[in-house]
Formats: sequence, structure tokens, C-alpha cells
Amino acid sequence: KEFSAKHPCFLMGVGNGALIALYFAARGRALNLRGLILFNGLTFVDAHYASVLHDCRNIFSCSPASRPDLPLYFYSRFIFSPTYLKKTTAPLALNLYTAICNPIS
Repeated sequence: KEFSAKHPCFLMGVGNGALIALYFAARGRALNLRGLILFNGLTFVDAHYASVLHDCRNIFSCSPASRPDLPLYFYSRFIFSPTYLKKTTAPLALNLYTAICNPIS
């Protein structure tokens, strides 16, 4: 079916998408929005997570479009432990992380 603004709808957000869905619901003026379905939403941003978001925003905003890999290499320090990154490189860790077969998807 096609989406119609005339019919009631629900908005679903997962993870950080829960915050985006809440923001849209509060500011979006969607008169047909009947409810929110939120999964694993981030309800509290502590000091460490705030610094991660701040650093990533700065790096992502100044990375050249011709090098989309640079933000990934930067973000790898938040995904993998320092001990693991001393044993391998960020590109290899990211390749192994994304190359493993995922039976869910």
C-alpha cells in the first residue's frame, strides 16, 4: 500500500532512531500520527557518550566526501577495544566486523 496522510499511522524508531522518532513526533505536526513504537531507545546520554557524539560530529562534518572511509576508521576506536586495535589495524578490524555472515539478515 502507498502511504497516505489521510490515514492514521504509527512511527517506529530503533536505537538512536527512537530519539529521531520522538523529535519528529514532537515537532513534525503529523496530524495522522497515532502512536510511537520505540525499541532500545537511548534514554540517557552520560558524559562519556556525549563526548563520543561530540567527537564524531566534528570528525564527520570535516571529512571530505571523497574519503567516506575516514569517519569509519575514526569511529572504530569506539567500536573495538584498544587492546584489540593494538593487535590489528582499524581497516582489518572493520573488514572482519562487516564480513562475517549474519544469519539474521
